Amino acid sequence: MAGDEFLEHVPLNLNAFKGHLPLRSWMKDALPGRDWVFLDEEGWYGKAFEDSKGKYVWAPPPCVANVCLEQMCEVWHIHPHFSHLFLCPAIMMIDQRKQLTKHSDSMFVVKEGAPIWPTDMLEPMMISLTVPLLPHRLWMMRRSEWVASRKGSLLEMFRSSAANGRSYLRKFWSSLV
Repeated sequence: MAGDEFLEHVPLNLNAFKGHLPLRSWMKDALPGRDWVFLDEEGWYGKAFEDSKGKYVWAPPPCVANVCLEQMCEVWHIHPHFSHLFLCPAIMMIDQRKQLTKHSDSMFVVKEGAPIWPTDMLEPMMISLTVPLLPHRLWMMRRSEWVASRKGSLLEMFRSSAANGRSYLRKFWSSLV
């Protein structure tokens, strides 16, 4: 880094999938079903509001994470029966963390060096899971005992192996259907 521009070493313009290419295929395998839509910047404003499938993966670059999160919250308020997965490098997420916590059912941080997020990424990755509103009392999955009992073991699963993390995500989404 001697004499280099600092911002050349901080990928603020790359989303999690462009920063670590195998993550996208890992995520496709981890999510149940093949109807999940991986949104790009154009999809934040169009497809997410118009599409009736309602299973979205939001992966913004850190420099525009706040805009993406605002759009995800708008879609969630308009269509509370949709599922959302939000993942972003945590470098600029300090301001959005509170809002993400309010709108997600489960949120966790994958440290760099985990099997799905290598050490050369330099920053942890935040992952947020938002499920449709429940049709019965509790209304939100985050208030359930199922989520509360698994939050502590989730981080350990991601540290141990990519297969364990993938298995957890599949069980989480499958339990809702």
